[in-house]
Amino acid sequence: PTRSLIVSCGCPCCTPRRTSSGLDPASTPGAGAVFDLLVSGGKLYAPDFDGDAVRRYTLTTPVVQESVISANGGPDGITATGDGMIWVTLLNTSQ
Repeated sequence: PTRSLIVSCGCPCCTPRRTSSGLDPASTPGAGAVFDLLVSGGKLYAPDFDGDAVRRYTLTTPVVQESVISANGGPDGITATGDGMIWVTLLNTSQ
């Protein structure tokens, strides 16, 4: 089966209503403003700017949220190093 991940700015004109897995991103519980994504170690990481958290998801269908990591300060960027360490930028703390 074809799997797709659709990311948009969130405005009504470009927010998709359905993905190939049948998810409706506009009504996914717990989803907040995400400006960057990271796939590392077989997981999807999404820094939730409004929720002050980093959400970790499976890459299976359907996508399942596995955990929420507190990241107070407006997480807006995310990257991984070669050894698997994950770094998040916090806009509201200049870190």
